[in-house]
Amino acid sequence: MADSSDSFNESILRNIFFGNYMEPDADPKVYDEVTDMDLLETKIQYYLNEYNLLSKTPMNIVMFKYAVEHISRVSRILQQDSGHALLVGIGGSGRNSATKMAASMADYELYQVRK
Repeated sequence: MADSSDSFNESILRNIFFGNYMEPDADPKVYDEVTDMDLLETKIQYYLNEYNLLSKTPMNIVMFKYAVEHISRVSRILQQDSGHALLVGIGGSGRNSATKMAASMADYELYQVRK
């Protein structure tokens, strides 16, 4: 039987990140594995600051690991051809903020359909 430190588990999976957002000014942006979580949080905070400078409705978000995970996932989805996702959750759970951040990171214009 394998030692628990050798086992493949959810915490290992949750620490694997890929994206093209680590170099904000790169052209073309390089899609690669993110190996430094502290640097990732710093980059996401940079993108949030940039968003807040340019937006009429700045966001006050605390960038904890779960938020960074979701922003990274949405960002990766938006970069795919015809990429789309259905984000499900209760109001105030951060779906809207994660989407705004990911769209901003990709230099996309965000359009929202209102009820």
